Amino acid sequence: MDERRRHPRHAIAVTARVASAAEQQLPSAQTVDISLGGLLLAFDEPIGFPVGHRLVVSLDLTDGHLHAIASVARVERGIDFRTYIAVEFSQLRADEFEVVMKHVRDAGVAGGMD
Repeated sequence: MDERRRHPRHAIAVTARVASAAEQQLPSAQTVDISLGGLLLAFDEPIGFPVGHRLVVSLDLTDGHLHAIASVARVERGIDFRTYIAVEFSQLRADEFEVVMKHVRDAGVAGGMD
């Protein structure tokens, strides 16, 4: 299978909070991996969004929170019955991504994933 990703992925396991509208918070999710272009989230509950739907994603990092605007790129139900949502960042700057990568390095899970 050809790799179509523009940016390398890095494993990251932190709690993420997602909101789709003002003051409408969804159940928390667990991050799976992240790249400069986007993030894969895993929800324990069924969650459905159309592709292109805009979200605010907040990551709970050890030294604070990162908030990013993102759009839904893909929604799939896993064989583990979790809902996986891939989002594409709309406005994540390189310096903000570096904050996340510092967390990844500090957690000892840095590195590309296949």
